Order: sequence, then structure tokens, then C-alpha cells
Amino acid sequence: YAGSSGGVGWADRLNTNQMTNGPSGGIWFAKLYASMKATPWYKITLQGLYIGDTTKNGNTYGTALEATGLPSDDDRIGIELDLVNELQLYKNLKWEIAGGYMFAGDGLKMFDPVTGTNDDPKNPWAILTRFTYSF
Repeated sequence: YAGSSGGVGWADRLNTNQMTNGPSGGIWFAKLYASMKATPWYKITLQGLYIGDTTKNGNTYGTALEATGLPSDDDRIGIELDLVNELQLYKNLKWEIAGGYMFAGDGLKMFDPVTGTNDDPKNPWAILTRFTYSF
């Protein structure tokens, strides 16, 4: 939800000290969702996403290394589950409240130069809110 609506969250980084493709690009996702308009002013959406990596000979976001010292090439960034609530406050004003949790995959592993090992990522989560005024 976050990555496709404003560039925030775990994937919003540009680190010029390491090899990276930046905050967008090198990823794809497949999404399955269901929405229900419970009342004329309230809509709820549950969605699941499989997020993959298209970067060859490395990872888009992770910095893990193989035993040979070359960048690891893991294609699975993770599986994300989101719950989105939309409230139509006025004709032109909508309030959205969303929460998401990702089960992180190997494509997010980071190399730790101090220990010389690849660290497993923690599962990221986010709670977001926004107002949308349309005219």
C-alpha cells in the first residue's frame, strides 16, 4: 500500500554509499484483494501482495553477499498483507486508514561488514492515514 501511494516505507531509500537501484524499479508484485462497501460512506479492503525482485546479479534492496563475495541474487522480497479502511466524510473528502505487515523474504537480507554475515530482515509493518480532497 505504501510503496504505490507516495514513496514511503521500507523501500524508500537512496544510499549513495552502496550499489542500489534506488527507491523504485527492480521490483514487481502480484496483488489479490477483496473490497466491500459496508455502508454508503464506508469501504473496507483486504489485500495480499507477493513482491519480487527483478534485479540480476544482486538484490534491489538487500545487500547480502554469497560465500564468494559476489552479491546474492534472491528474487523474493516478501509477502504483504494490508487492511484499508475508507471513510467518505463529505462528497469530496475521503479519509483512509490502512495497516500493513510484510513477511520479509531473502531479497531484503543485509550484509553486516562487522560480523561478515548476512542478517535476516525483520518483518516491516506500517500504519498509514491520509485525507484525499477531490475537485
